[in-house]
Amino acid sequence: MYYSIDLILLVLNGAALSVFLSRPARHTLLLIVNSIYLTIGIIGFCFYSYGIDLINVPFYRIFARSSDFNSMSLFLYLSALLVLNITSAAIELLLPKLRSSKNSVARVRGMRFISIKKSTYSLAIVLMFYTIYVSGRGLENTLFGGAYLAQDNRALTLIGTVGILPSAFICGWCVSGSRRVGIKIISVIIGLLFWATLAGLATRLSALFWVMFVGGHIYGKGSLRRSKALIFILVLMLPSLLSIPLYMRGSADLGLLNLPESLLSYISLRSFAFTWWFSVISTVENFTFGLPLAGMVYSYAKIPDIYFWTEINPLPSFIGFPGLPDWYTIAPTLTIPDYAFIPYNGIGELANYGFIFFCSYYILASVVITFFDRKKRYFSGSADGAFGAGVVNLCSVLIALSFLLSTQYVLRASTRFFYYAIFIYIIYRMGGRLVRMFVRSTGGSLRGR
Repeated sequence: MYYSIDLILLVLNGAALSVFLSRPARHTLLLIVNSIYLTIGIIGFCFYSYGIDLINVPFYRIFARSSDFNSMSLFLYLSALLVLNITSAAIELLLPKLRSSKNSVARVRGMRFISIKKSTYSLAIVLMFYTIYVSGRGLENTLFGGAYLAQDNRALTLIGTVGILPSAFICGWCVSGSRRVGIKIISVIIGLLFWATLAGLATRLSALFWVMFVGGHIYGKGSLRRSKALIFILVLMLPSLLSIPLYMRGSADLGLLNLPESLLSYISLRSFAFTWWFSVISTVENFTFGLPLAGMVYSYAKIPDIYFWTEINPLPSFIGFPGLPDWYTIAPTLTIPDYAFIPYNGIGELANYGFIFFCSYYILASVVITFFDRKKRYFSGSADGAFGAGVVNLCSVLIALSFLLSTQYVLRASTRFFYYAIFIYIIYRMGGRLVRMFVRSTGGSLRGR
């Protein structure tokens, strides 16, 4: 039904990408977002149209077998990319050419060492986030297991969850950037504890934790070439790392203390080769099921427009906004019928809301993407802007995750990561200004930005 339109959109997006790829350093985040949607769209189309017998997902049997239906879902992904690419190109044409930082003297190369003092403070922040996360999920639930996604305090769980990926990045950076062996060992121990806790609670963040850990390690090394072996190991092990929490969800023994037994049970099920191949199939299924989900949500009954404003409301879920429905009231309605544990996904919701909502959302998203891409270029040549570049890179990762989440979770969940990125950058800018004001008031000097 949508084959010819999909082909046209692929050509148009390909033309835009050919322009962006001519200078990839100028559009890093935009290219990552394109990669996420194109990978899920194209691989998901092939997997569900021609490989449906590899899996057994009952509620997809009606929709996912149809290549016509999948082509309609792919149309939504390609349309979103086209809006993003056109808007980004227009912004770059309208805005003046960006100058690099005034403090730029040379491109920062080599290792980015972290002092003992900074590494100690950073690891203390990691432990703080870990404590908050465990407090939110509940100590008993964390240690001995309970219902999947059980939590004692929503607010603490939310704050702790926001800190998980930055914590992984910090641990990886301390391992490669610290010159003290003791700091390296402590960073690895804290990282393993955090991962084991996440895996024991059966959350897929346990797999993303190691992705961010390796990212922090690479950042500390200052070069991809120095981390080729580590990247290869991560790519090889990522399917297995993802399948562990998925396997745990079917286990009655969740929790940190039950993790060793569950891991032994998982490994003993099949041979390593078969287990790894099963993990690859499970990973493909788990990361691409958003393709048929988008079309499924689009085909459902119209979602009330006022729900859109509740979903993009930046206030926490437990704080209502006058005139808008309460999030906890409407959330149960944004799930697949008869499968309440599977929520709608963001891209399908936007298409269901209508053309205006769909285009407006992705135009604003493109503005945010272009802003951080330009900030990344601003700091990339600065000899004194390594910290600023790290903040921008962290914000970029959160935005990329927002687009990934938009394929699997409700619009509110994915939009939150935009707000997190913007909030972190605002705090960075405000903190920098306060530091400069303090230094000037004391008669000192502050080199760099």
